[in-house]
Amino acid sequence: MSITSCETSGGAAINMYLYNSVSAAYNLTLTNCTFKDNVGTGATNSGRGAIHLFGKNNGAYVNLTMTGCTFDNNDMTSTTVANGGGAITSYYSKMNIDKCIFKNNDIAGSAADGGVIKATGNNTTQTITITNSLFYNNTCKDEGGAIYLNATQCIFTMYNCTFVDNATSSSTSSDA
Repeated sequence: MSITSCETSGGAAINMYLYNSVSAAYNLTLTNCTFKDNVGTGATNSGRGAIHLFGKNNGAYVNLTMTGCTFDNNDMTSTTVANGGGAITSYYSKMNIDKCIFKNNDIAGSAADGGVIKATGNNTTQTITITNSLFYNNTCKDEGGAIYLNATQCIFTMYNCTFVDNATSSSTSSDA
């Protein structure tokens, strides 16, 4: 599926959950889209701040490609343990992000990781490539003011990206 020049606000914009019966990858391409003021509750299988991707550990990945997108003031308000991703939460998914702007995104609550992106998944290879993108003024309570990775076999590549004023409120974590 491809979406071009869309604007979303006021809710959890995209929630892609691949059920156990799905055995093939699903492709989503977003071009020049704006995600602003979206709020996720973090309820089970619900959307996160703007995008929630949930593939399966059987090769049924969600392959997300984003170019020229803006994520502004998206929020995850859950107090549930182990939630994250003020803008994007990814489980068993692959992402290719280019020329995107992530600003003023936030996640609050218990074990709130990844002001912009939280990528997690056990016993799987997640591939995340981010190029030519800006991460500005994003926050979270615990780890990863901008990005939090917790995948046992994650391949993470980043080129020509800028990080400015991303922060955590935890005294023991990193702000990037």
